[in-house]
Amino acid sequence: LSFINLDDIIYCEAKGSYTIVTLIDNKTITTSKTLKDVETMLLPDNFLRVHNSWIINLNYLKKYYKGKSSYMEMDNGKTVAVSLRKKGDFFGLFK
Repeated sequence: LSFINLDDIIYCEAKGSYTIVTLIDNKTITTSKTLKDVETMLLPDNFLRVHNSWIINLNYLKKYYKGKSSYMEMDNGKTVAVSLRKKGDFFGLFK
């Protein structure tokens, strides 16, 4: 059983029925919980589901690249796809 500070999570990535959680020190933790299960444990003010396979910590978002295949760059250099359905949720944060 691992306890991690939510502020240390950069993003979570779905891998089948598992979720890979990437931390600020670039360590990863694999959990047998689905991304949906993990999403319910995260604070909605800091985290956003941007794709069927991705939840990001908004505190570590570096850049957003718009276009038909938009994506985000995180502080650690990882790029994360943004689904068309989730673009509205993302832009809704800035209204």
